[in-house]
Amino acid sequence: MEFLILAIARFRNDKKEAMSKNFVNLAHNLSLNGHPIITVSPTSFESNNMFEQCTFREKSTYESLREGVVNIIRMCDEINKLLKLHPESKINIHIATPIELLIVFVFLNSNYRKNTTLSIWQSFLTAQEVVSNKSFFARRLPQYLHLLLFNSFLSSPLYRIFLRYFKQVIVHSQFQKEQLSLLTNIPIHFVQNGVFSEKKTFPSLTSTLCSQASLLYIGHAKPSKGVDALIHIVATLKKRGILDFHLTLCLSGFGSQNEIDKLISDYGLESHISFKGSIDIEVEMSQADLLILPLRTCVGTSLTPNLVVEAFSCGLPIAIPEFEQLSGIIQYGINAIRLDLNNLNESAKEIEKIFQFEHLNHLSKNINEQFLDKYTLEKFVSGYTQNLVSQ
Repeated sequence: MEFLILAIARFRNDKKEAMSKNFVNLAHNLSLNGHPIITVSPTSFESNNMFEQCTFREKSTYESLREGVVNIIRMCDEINKLLKLHPESKINIHIATPIELLIVFVFLNSNYRKNTTLSIWQSFLTAQEVVSNKSFFARRLPQYLHLLLFNSFLSSPLYRIFLRYFKQVIVHSQFQKEQLSLLTNIPIHFVQNGVFSEKKTFPSLTSTLCSQASLLYIGHAKPSKGVDALIHIVATLKKRGILDFHLTLCLSGFGSQNEIDKLISDYGLESHISFKGSIDIEVEMSQADLLILPLRTCVGTSLTPNLVVEAFSCGLPIAIPEFEQLSGIIQYGINAIRLDLNNLNESAKEIEKIFQFEHLNHLSKNINEQFLDKYTLEKFVSGYTQNLVSQ
């Protein structure tokens, strides 16, 4: 029997990480649609559907680089074993970086490469982005050395060398497709990721001038996510005194919260900010007026961040800096407002404007239309079906 083997090495089974969540959603829905699948992942995950799950760890440390390398090797070993039993099966391996491609190339049986589709979930850091953020990277070189070495223009030649041995590539942003198209001649397919079903209903988002503005951040506390800049923006809003607001910080556990706590205390923002740990994303987004994502770098999120897709699913507008990587999804004045992390006062003014002039409902209406047109889970699964199963 011909199976579709879905494999991933960088994995969290609690679905708190975007790549893992998309992998689980894909496996569940392909199986639900009647496709015979087998999954390979470090640990098992919950699914309502019955399909074979091949695992090789009881617990997994997501951020361990050493474990990450070992996981890829063991994943390839599991795939090699499965293909001896099911030699006609199709393979879909989910990776994020050039160095992961190198390890897959070495440890996946060479006879199976031409039947393997690679899903690559991150763009690589460009030289221009390093130059534009040189002071940020210089101050935190030890923290981001692995990124500069393993997922940047320095390691991108590995794509040029090794992608040609595989069948095709699936990416999840147009920027990434253009980036890889310069490095390989094999087919590269763009499939927009989607998280929520088109059938799912969400509470409507409304905003009134007399109500307190509800601001929301969801994500890591890492410096690259810009949470410190968000605190500075909130402090600016408080100082200007024009907007009555409250910010909810939902931190995922990655990164240190100590710096954030100190900034909040220094600015006296305790009454304006609350923290939440484990959350229901749909509930939090449905209760918020504006999602703020003050990203400093787009590497790791250029797949079209799940948070952006989830916000669009809920009709929730976004405040975010401008990135070329996100130009295919972020449209200022239509579904988002622009942040400038180099001009916090202007960023605060932009936030105030959409509440003062009641732009939120206009943005929310646009977002609801875009969600149904582009960002549903059904369209995500259909794109994979077309490129994996139908070919």
